[in-house]
Amino acid sequence: MSDGIEDIYTGASDFGKFTATLGGLFGTIIGLLIVGIGIYFIVEGSKRTKSIKGNITNSSCNPKFDLPIIVFPGSNEEELQSKNTNGNTGSFCDITVDWVGKNDQTCTSEFTVENTKEFDIGNQITVYFDPSDPCNTGSLDSQRDSKTIGLIMIVVGVIFLLLVWLSVYLVYRFKFLAASSGVGSVISIIGNL
Repeated sequence: MSDGIEDIYTGASDFGKFTATLGGLFGTIIGLLIVGIGIYFIVEGSKRTKSIKGNITNSSCNPKFDLPIIVFPGSNEEELQSKNTNGNTGSFCDITVDWVGKNDQTCTSEFTVENTKEFDIGNQITVYFDPSDPCNTGSLDSQRDSKTIGLIMIVVGVIFLLLVWLSVYLVYRFKFLAASSGVGSVISIIGNL
């Protein structure tokens, strides 16, 4: 290769390494945030080890989306209308649950749940809480999967970090990957102008 082409190739390779390093740094930040959130979910889930029955004292439901009801020939318009207005389908509810904690202290928590008959006002549901601070935190049975979610987030975060730094390693290891990465970055920058 002539010196001019070799200089362009080397310049593109150097720029590719630079962009790979920046991508590695930003990828590390994102991966660590994912892992940190996963750890938070696991720690929070580990705190709620006791359960108690609580009473639903308030419920406010909002539709998931506000779409018009389309009535097709042969369908029952009254049934469709009742499903849309009674909140049994297509809505979430903010419920308030009261339970008695330490020293007969009344504790209150709010939860967002999918609207079902189980969460009607006056019903009793199981609330999981932190025994060291029963009024500060609580979760419902359907929300106890935070440990599983946390573990999944940690695994995803670690895999993401490994893939980010594998790509950085490959760019530094192979000059043609660095050069193609550099050229791709330049084309992307020019395309965004």
